[in-house]
Amino acid sequence: MAINLFLSILEISISVGLIVLVLILLSPFLNKRYAAKWKYWIWLFLALRLITPVGGTDIRTAADKIIQKVTGTESDAGKEDAGEETIGVVIDGTGLTGRVMVAIPEQMTMPLEIRSDKSQIRITALDIVALVWLVGCLLFLSVHLLIYLHYKSRLVRNAVVLKAGCIRRWTEELKRELHIRRKISVMKSPEAASPMIIGLFRPVLILPEEIYGEEELFFILKHELVHLRHNDLFFKLLFVTANAIHWFNPCIWLLQKEAVVDMELYCDESVIQGANYAGRKAYTETLLSTLHKQCAKRTVLSTQFYEGKKIMQKRFKNILSKKRKKNGTVVFIGAILLTVILGTLIGCSIAGENGVEGNSSEADTNQPGMEDGRFAQMEGRWVIDFTVTDSSLWGSGISYGNEMEISASGEFRYYIGIGVGGTGQCEETDDGIVVAIQPYEENLAEQEILVLNYVNQEGGEYIQMDWHGEDVRWRREDNQALPLDENDLSEAGQAAEDKAVLTIMVEGMEEQVPATLVRGEGYSFYLPDDEWQQSDLDIWTGLTNEQVQFQVSHQDGKTLEQVEQELTDSGYIEINDRIWRQEGEMIYGVALSVFEDDIWGIYFQYPVDSEEGWGRRIIAIADTLKGTN
Repeated sequence: MAINLFLSILEISISVGLIVLVLILLSPFLNKRYAAKWKYWIWLFLALRLITPVGGTDIRTAADKIIQKVTGTESDAGKEDAGEETIGVVIDGTGLTGRVMVAIPEQMTMPLEIRSDKSQIRITALDIVALVWLVGCLLFLSVHLLIYLHYKSRLVRNAVVLKAGCIRRWTEELKRELHIRRKISVMKSPEAASPMIIGLFRPVLILPEEIYGEEELFFILKHELVHLRHNDLFFKLLFVTANAIHWFNPCIWLLQKEAVVDMELYCDESVIQGANYAGRKAYTETLLSTLHKQCAKRTVLSTQFYEGKKIMQKRFKNILSKKRKKNGTVVFIGAILLTVILGTLIGCSIAGENGVEGNSSEADTNQPGMEDGRFAQMEGRWVIDFTVTDSSLWGSGISYGNEMEISASGEFRYYIGIGVGGTGQCEETDDGIVVAIQPYEENLAEQEILVLNYVNQEGGEYIQMDWHGEDVRWRREDNQALPLDENDLSEAGQAAEDKAVLTIMVEGMEEQVPATLVRGEGYSFYLPDDEWQQSDLDIWTGLTNEQVQFQVSHQDGKTLEQVEQELTDSGYIEINDRIWRQEGEMIYGVALSVFEDDIWGIYFQYPVDSEEGWGRRIIAIADTLKGTN
């Protein structure tokens, strides 16, 4: 979920960033011909787009579906080519469609496993990037919020409410003129660097401890109340939020900076609306009188009468300009259309080299989605490709039962000759195509989740399956792989003997446990996977309980009667073909096997309360003991 959101944010950031660069380049032209409010409204629209988590992919898919319905042609929406960053243009009978794909390396989606004693966490580099992005967002917002709260607290704490008759009268007159109904207090604070309004829901107009003439005071009050009328504090919050979400994009930082400048220009234009040249000049003189003040203390969530010398010069030029500026409706609409077009063209795709060992060719990797028919590319019957897959895990490759079938709607079933299989429904996730398996009735031991990766490249197609951490490659049933030679078959047959499935009765129910052949000096037996560790020569200990232990022992030169008598003398008794004794909370037992008059035994121990667990497992292991001399 977080990855999909980040990719959508990335698409938006790239498309809006390009528009920001275009607007900055065109600013000298736009500022001369159009009122500042039009460019300011464009910044507002772009900020709204930046905080709307609907990527270009969604727009693209919707548009393509409409085209399909109107024209009856097949769309390329959602079929993104893997590889390097490309520009694709497709011409069909209906028109021209383009794609600008920003490729994300496939390596960023490869799982990075973090193991502990009891758990395993699968993450990708893209997960880490998405997490860093999210932390950056929260940190950005937190810092600005703390600065705002601290600065506001200092301003208001040391402020004094102004009740002078002229200030109160002018404030009320300007509120009526500007159609402001909100209550606002006028205060003076030594912490204020310039006149400002602060407070989103309870706005306060703060004046510094300066002496102003009546005309200056009038313009200052009107300027700040115009900001209030324009809801500029809420719009500043909008810009800050957009910057927080896209903190990684320098173009969005430029957007916020330019938007604040155009906000002030728009406010100035509103203040001097209808004024003659003398009035405009008087207003600039008011601004000029604030230049000696330094703005070291400020917050982005407040208005500032003074915004720095360079910006003030730009404001002077705009205020005193005698040129009548044009209506910018066309520019505003053009910016909206450009945003939609770029958002439609730009998308993010996961691409890169295929990660299968021994294959370094660039792959066209498709991850079908859950829409109807999107699994059609994978539809059909598949078999294990033993020219790539390690046959020691799955048999010789000539055994029956190694098959997988996928429908166009994502219905899934598979079976592997080692005795596992089941059914499920394919679903697309951040990790790839995931199938939750419902095992066949006869298979009680089966992994719950399979992860698939469908690859279609020059030279063929295949499906890569993550099965218990092992890579299994599947090919289409009608796509015959190269036959194995005699040596391969011999090695594969030998490897097949190294694997088995032990059937263990636990509390009256069968458990089927994968096991691997262990070869010792003169003996062999099958040991369940991921349950035991070899602690010494011919000695194995339970991974999760060190009290559970067994040892393989050779009774060299002894007869069976001699061995049994020795055990009897040591306190062992025979029950149900097993020789055992109990000491306190521990059970000690022996399982004897005779191979051509050669006597072997597995001597074991486990706690009494582990009889139905470890005890049954040791007996199953003992039943597979064989002599190899």
